Amino acid sequence: MYYDQKESGKRIANLRKKEGLTQEQLAEKLSISYSLLAKVESGSRAASIDLLVEMKAFFDTTLDYLALGIEPMAEPSKHEDLVCKNQAEQKIAELEQKFKELKEIIL
Repeated sequence: MYYDQKESGKRIANLRKKEGLTQEQLAEKLSISYSLLAKVESGSRAASIDLLVEMKAFFDTTLDYLALGIEPMAEPSKHEDLVCKNQAEQKIAELEQKFKELKEIIL
């Protein structure tokens, strides 16, 4: 796994297009020149870490995705969180019951 500036540029261009922005508009929002953004998107120039951090925040994604193409993990839904919490509480109750049983055997 390594940083491929051409592939990174393609991901940036795709994110920009999903936002419905032109290169000029995105460059303005990021306070960079249009020519820099065009070079980054085409892969002829690597994005600086500072620029990647700005893009991460703007596109609400991760540096791993921008630089390496590793897809961000989806946030668990509230339902999934509740299921996990209920399962944890159930396991704790089971362990507490086993502890009580073992304590009675020992004493």
